[in-house]
Amino acid sequence: HGRAIPAKLIAGLICARIVLSMKKKYDFSKGEQGKFYRPDTILKLPIYLDDDLVSFIEEYAKEKRADLQTAVNDILRHNKEMLQALKV
Repeated sequence: HGRAIPAKLIAGLICARIVLSMKKKYDFSKGEQGKFYRPDTILKLPIYLDDDLVSFIEEYAKEKRADLQTAVNDILRHNKEMLQALKV
C-alpha cells in the first residue's frame, strides 16, 4: 500500500497547475459587470482551525455525542454569552 500524500501538498500542486495553465492576458471587453451579483446572498466561508483546536473540538463532540458543527456552535455560543455578561 502506498504512502499517504499530505492534503497541503496536493493543494499546492493543484494551485501550481492552475497558475501555470493561466493565460497572460484575458479579454473582458464583452464582460457584463454585476451579471452574477446577488445582494441577498449570504456566503458561508470555510474556517480553518489549528490542529490543537480540532483535536479539542473532536474530543468535546465525542463526549457530548454531537457532530463537529454542533460542538463548535455550542463552544462559541457559550463564549459569546460569557463575553456579553462581562460587558459593563
